[in-house]
Amino acid sequence: MTPLDNQVKGSEYILKIKVIGLLDTRQERIDYHYPDTNDNRSYRARVEVMTVYKGTVDEKIIDLATTFTNCEPYYELSGEYLLFVKKVDDEYFIIPCTSWTKLDKSTRTTLRKIERLTKK
Repeated sequence: MTPLDNQVKGSEYILKIKVIGLLDTRQERIDYHYPDTNDNRSYRARVEVMTVYKGTVDEKIIDLATTFTNCEPYYELSGEYLLFVKKVDDEYFIIPCTSWTKLDKSTRTTLRKIERLTKK
């Protein structure tokens, strides 16, 4: 099994999302010593669920929380991402250190593999 195979198997949800809102405040970025204080990026985000590859998500808009690990995405407004997600106490979190991906033309192969691995 490849690392991607293992992540697909071990994930509760696999989602393709688009960031529609940033939830970190400027002061939080300063207080938590984020890499920068760019107002266009955030560790917490409000997202539109575009595609659910694994799991069931009834909401079209969800908030993604963070555990502030160094291997979680620093979301960009309007960015599209492929995420491996878990739900804890009604909050959605990216699974730290999984192969999350900011989507662009170069990620088509990964999306096709996810679709193949999650085909029901």
